[in-house]
Amino acid sequence: MYEKNDDGKISEIYKKIQKKEGFIDEKEMRRWGNYIVTSLLEYAKKEKMPVQVHTGLATMVETNPLYLMDIMRKFSGVKFDIFHGGYPFHHTIPGILTQRFNAYVDLCWMPILSQSATKRLLYELIEMNCTDKVFAFGGDCENLEGTCGSLLLIKDILAEVLVDFIEAKKFSFSDAVDIGNKMLYENPKRIFSLK
Repeated sequence: MYEKNDDGKISEIYKKIQKKEGFIDEKEMRRWGNYIVTSLLEYAKKEKMPVQVHTGLATMVETNPLYLMDIMRKFSGVKFDIFHGGYPFHHTIPGILTQRFNAYVDLCWMPILSQSATKRLLYELIEMNCTDKVFAFGGDCENLEGTCGSLLLIKDILAEVLVDFIEAKKFSFSDAVDIGNKMLYENPKRIFSLK
């Protein structure tokens, strides 16, 4: 899986695509896709750029974040930003984050998709001490209303979860503020090298 193999076949496939000649079968399309993906990941590694990966809903075929485990291992020098918390496969995320040091989760849109799933995932991520690997707010939303709505929801959900941890005496108010700040601001700033 994800082998960058140009044994002359990639050039042939490219010519077919470029000239719109002939039929490209599924095997050729997979080979072409793997070549492009590995080329982009090599570039991201060289430039020290994080890679955002859309997971979850959409077509739901091959969008389970577990399918990324092999490529994250092969490209250990690349930071992977797993979009939408992997929803509806979000239950895999805490395990992935603990197994792959270069994996991060972006909860973008997840609060709009399911507030209860977002809350459950946040509980697990905090319990498993993955707070340095969470971007509570991010996005690929195409409109301002969706972006603002998602931000308002995640702030409320995160506050609710953190209050539960404080009331259970798992950590202090100050710790909760630090965790919230990390998830909403510091983590993405650090990983995306924002100033």
